[in-house]
Amino acid sequence: MMFPVFKGSPYEIGLQQGEYYRDLINEAKVRITRAATFRSAKPWYLPMPLFYSMAKRRSSKLLRDDVYAHYPERAEQLEGVAKGAGVDLPTVLFFMYLELAGVGQTRYNVDACTAMGFQREATECGEAILVKNMDFYNDYAFMLTARKTVPENGYSVFGNTAASYPGMVDGMNEHGLSVIYNFASTTEKPTCYTPLSLAIQETLQSCETTEEAVRHITQAKRGADAILMIGDAEGTLRTVELSSTESAVREPQGPMLVNTNHYHTEEMKRIEIPRDAVYPEDAAPDLRGTPVLLSSTTRWDRVNELLAEGGRFSEERIYGIMSDHGADAEPSGLTICRHHDLASTLYTMVYYPERRAIKVQYGNPCVNELSEMVFTEMG
Repeated sequence: MMFPVFKGSPYEIGLQQGEYYRDLINEAKVRITRAATFRSAKPWYLPMPLFYSMAKRRSSKLLRDDVYAHYPERAEQLEGVAKGAGVDLPTVLFFMYLELAGVGQTRYNVDACTAMGFQREATECGEAILVKNMDFYNDYAFMLTARKTVPENGYSVFGNTAASYPGMVDGMNEHGLSVIYNFASTTEKPTCYTPLSLAIQETLQSCETTEEAVRHITQAKRGADAILMIGDAEGTLRTVELSSTESAVREPQGPMLVNTNHYHTEEMKRIEIPRDAVYPEDAAPDLRGTPVLLSSTTRWDRVNELLAEGGRFSEERIYGIMSDHGADAEPSGLTICRHHDLASTLYTMVYYPERRAIKVQYGNPCVNELSEMVFTEMG
């Protein structure tokens, strides 16, 4: 599997990134306006070009000052992306705002992503494994890409993110430190509008251990509700449950960790959206009136049911869980391997922190095979 490697200063990395993804970023300007979730947010009386222009202005106003104040190197990278892609800065800020869409609002984001972490004693291979199904809107699948960044100051990072993002959604650094990002939902209003992917990128560029990463990410400025899984080359696993201002750490129950999209620490459950919250009438048609957390709780129960079978887990068995279609073997929007007209599993990542290796596949894991990449061989 081929992927790009970007090297240099933040601006140089951004410039290479923008040039490499130039066609994709320009294509996104058109395709996003056709997305069901974006169209459902548009008032009926506004022409789409005007609504898109207003959305760009709003996202630029919300993000620009906070990104430049708290993440100046990522701001430099973003300027490079815009220059390399031949677009204006508000366009790439708007794309970055899509990561925050739904935060602190009643227009909840789709509940998405299933992650598992296995300590050494839980696996047949005797090393820690982290795995994630990335579930998100099908309309945005074309923007998701893998890349490696080699900064002039900091650790190299490989992972998955959006083509225009200066941050990382899921990734591993040269020391094996790995971070996996799942969405969550609280009633809290953000105190700043900085996407969590920026904090994840800088955590991976500056930390070597899970302990360091937990400390860095909980102190970072952020505007997201999230559930992170973090693991390192020593096999130490932790879950960090986050909002814009609050955080709590969850340790493995036995030798394993599971994350979906609802909180389990008492501190974070206090500010989580109500468990009976439903998508409003201005949500995408396929979501209206359905419980926001139904998929999350269903996937949580199913993962834990499969893990309760016990024994040491082989790589094939772990991948089988990520490919699961429920007890009745019927794929849907509620299954671990998600199939739905609106949102599906878009990629699967398997991390082996001790040997600095990653396996990845794009699409549904039930029909695609993983490709392995070793960090030292990634360019």
